[in-house]
Amino acid sequence: FCPSQPDMNKDPAREHLLNEHNAKRAAIAKGEVVTGNGNKARPCLRMKKFATYNCTLEAVAYERAKACPSADPNVDNVNWFISTAANKKLAAIEAMNAWFGEITKNGAYMDQKTGSQNMLLPALNIRQFARMVWDRNTEMGCGIAKCSGNKWNVVCHYGQG
Repeated sequence: FCPSQPDMNKDPAREHLLNEHNAKRAAIAKGEVVTGNGNKARPCLRMKKFATYNCTLEAVAYERAKACPSADPNVDNVNWFISTAANKKLAAIEAMNAWFGEITKNGAYMDQKTGSQNMLLPALNIRQFARMVWDRNTEMGCGIAKCSGNKWNVVCHYGQG
């Protein structure tokens, strides 16, 4: 499937990441998500599922994951997570829950005033959630690498295909 991580070709982690991204994007699109301030996120009709998995983005994500940074490098359109899970799939599950969970933390919200452009405002502290569900991102690829201390680095790279 993707040559950059041949061990992922039969690993359920890749499929889980794609399916969970699409499920969470669908929930946002339908207006089903309750934010941390108790309000529902408004529907986003332009939101589409990731129709394809991008092996080029996966290769970039995998290289970033293999670098094993100890802190979030805060790169545009890249989500990053460190996990001590027992395997790649569990690490992927933890990453997805952490990223999407940003919007459900107490007090978290999106600026949804009429006329607002759904701009990413750093002060909202939902950066990784926003990358997952930004409607202009149409493709994704993820890399998972084992780092020292039995830690997994999970990195997803998003693109506008």
